[in-house]
Amino acid sequence: MGSYNVACSISNLSINAGDPVVFIPLRQSRFGAKLGDGNFSLIYCHAIYSPATLPIFGKYDWYGGIEDIERNANVEFLEAKFKDSIQSICSLESTPDAITAGMFVLREIYDELSTKPIGEFGKKKAFDVPTIDQILGEIQEWQRKMVKEKEDAKRFKEILGREEEERDFSHLLYAAMYYRNYDFLCKLYEREVEEGRLHQEFAEFAMFIHGMFSVNTFFFPAMNGYQYGNDYMSRKLYMKALEISRRRIKRRKEDND
Repeated sequence: MGSYNVACSISNLSINAGDPVVFIPLRQSRFGAKLGDGNFSLIYCHAIYSPATLPIFGKYDWYGGIEDIERNANVEFLEAKFKDSIQSICSLESTPDAITAGMFVLREIYDELSTKPIGEFGKKKAFDVPTIDQILGEIQEWQRKMVKEKEDAKRFKEILGREEEERDFSHLLYAAMYYRNYDFLCKLYEREVEEGRLHQEFAEFAMFIHGMFSVNTFFFPAMNGYQYGNDYMSRKLYMKALEISRRRIKRRKEDND
């Protein structure tokens, strides 16, 4: 008793027991536009919540949690950082000041959005859609800048015999990875990225965020709905959505001919 499904925050499809999932810890965003400000729409994925950590991979446990968590470099880092088990971190039992919410995404959906998004006009090489190699290159460039700046500061101290004012380089990280206003996330992982770790993980997450933006979704916990979900109604909804999308794409192609 007490078991229930949750919903995928991207697709709104029901997540069943044992389904491979991605859990993204969240925190309230510092973004300027807030609900209740008299606005009719919010533009960015992080307008309400923003990611507190990199994603955590595992399986849904049918009780609102994640189990069989993949042990990887990010998990090792989080347990050491917060001095708690990854299960406690994911259940929000610990680090209340750092993590205030969380969302589940079906692993298949996450993997699909983590590949190269399609541009607004149906072009896979649209100017506004970076490749994962481009993002990875910018992260590595940030790392080189960070290391050089610190080496310069060390030489400054040796020459003048005094400390240079400590600098905050996290802005370089989120600028390189398109993570504007994701200050907590960038500060949390700043040292890890500087020392050459988690570059690929950050690049993949950046691609996922681009995909989220493309399909108009927020970082936000999803509504659960029926205890066991309703795949029949989901199918009805998405068949209609597919019909609308196909009609619009066809009309756009005809207009461009």
